[in-house]
Amino acid sequence: MKNKKIYALFLVAACVLCACGQEEKADTHKIQTDYGNVRLCDYSALTADEIVYEITDEDVDEEIDNLLNDYIQYTPKDSAEDGDYVEVYMTAVADGNVLFEYPQEEGDTYEILLGYNEFGAEFDEKLLGVSAGDELEFDVTYGQDYEDDVLAGQTVNYQIKVDSVVYETEPQLTDEFVTETLGYSSVDDMRAQIKDELSAYYNSNSVSNAKEELLQEVVENSDCSDYSKDLYQEVKAQVEDSYAEYMEPLGVSTLDGVYDAFEMTSEDIDEEITNRVYRMMAVYAIAKEQNIEITDAEYEAGLERYAAKYTQDDAQEYTTADVVAKLGEAQVRYKVLEDKVLDYLYANAAVTQVVGVIDSDEEEAEETAEE
Repeated sequence: MKNKKIYALFLVAACVLCACGQEEKADTHKIQTDYGNVRLCDYSALTADEIVYEITDEDVDEEIDNLLNDYIQYTPKDSAEDGDYVEVYMTAVADGNVLFEYPQEEGDTYEILLGYNEFGAEFDEKLLGVSAGDELEFDVTYGQDYEDDVLAGQTVNYQIKVDSVVYETEPQLTDEFVTETLGYSSVDDMRAQIKDELSAYYNSNSVSNAKEELLQEVVENSDCSDYSKDLYQEVKAQVEDSYAEYMEPLGVSTLDGVYDAFEMTSEDIDEEITNRVYRMMAVYAIAKEQNIEITDAEYEAGLERYAAKYTQDDAQEYTTADVVAKLGEAQVRYKVLEDKVLDYLYANAAVTQVVGVIDSDEEEAEETAEE
C-alpha cells in the first residue's frame, strides 16, 4: 500500500540511532563472528508492544474512495462553473518579483479546482465562466493574516491563459460496477475483502515493527564496535548505491549533490553506515550463538518473497534474477538470515498486544492496553 524503493528493506534501520558503541556494557558476553567480536547483551527476556488494529467501516470507506478515484472520468466543457477543474498557464507577480509561474512554453499547467479557493475566493471568482483559450489578467490583494505566507500582505498580479475546462464524474458504487470493473461479486463482497486486506496489511506491519523493536533493544544494549573494515566498506557501498538512485530524480550528477539536497553532512552518512554495521554485527552474533543458518531452499524462498514485494511496491515486474542483479547474492543472503533472527527474537520475547485504530491523518495508531 505504500511505495518503497527496492533497497528499503535492506536499510530499514539505517537512520535509527543506536547506542551500540565502545562504552562498557553490563551483562554482556563475547561472541566471535566472521566480521569481528560482539559483546552481546542478554536477549532472553526481551519485551515489545504489538498493535492489533481494529479496522472500522470508516477505514474501509476511505480505502474504497481511494480506489474509486482511479475511475473518475474528466469531460471537457465550454464554460467553467464552481466545482470544475481549470487547467491554466499562470504567472504570479508582486512588486515586480515573480512569485511562481507555469509557462506555456514549457507546457507546465496548473490545475485549479473552482470553489476550493486555493488562492482565495476572489481568485476563483475571476475564473468563473472562462473557456479554453481565454486569457485574463487581474490583481488580488491578500490580507496580512492570509494563510499562505508567500501571498500574505501582497497585491498579486495574475496573468492567466486557460488551457482546458473539465468536470469530473465519479463512478457509482453499485454491484454492477464492482463486478464488471473491479472483479468483486458485489459491494458487500468488496467491503469484506478490503477489510481483510487492510487488517492483514496493518497487522503484518505491526509484527514487523515489534520485531524491529526487539532487534534494536539488542543493538542498543550490546557492544558491536569491534567490526572489520571490510564490513564497513561493504555497507558503505550499499548506502552509496541507495542514494545514487536519487541522482536522476533530483537532477544531480554526484552523490554529494544528493547529500546536499537532503541536507546531509559527511557525519550523517558515516552515522548511517555505522548504525547499519552495528545492526549486522548483532544479527551475525545472534545467528552464531543460536546456530541459525539459511538453507538454499530458504534463500530461494526469500528471493521469491522479495521479488513479489518489490513488484507490488514499485508497480513493475521484478524477477528473482532482478533482485540478485540489484542487490547481489551476499546481501540477499544476509537479509534472509536477518529475517530468521528477527523471527527467533519475536518467538522468544514477551510481546504485549495493544489494540489500535488507524489514524489516517497521522498514519499512526491510537493504542489501548489489552491484557
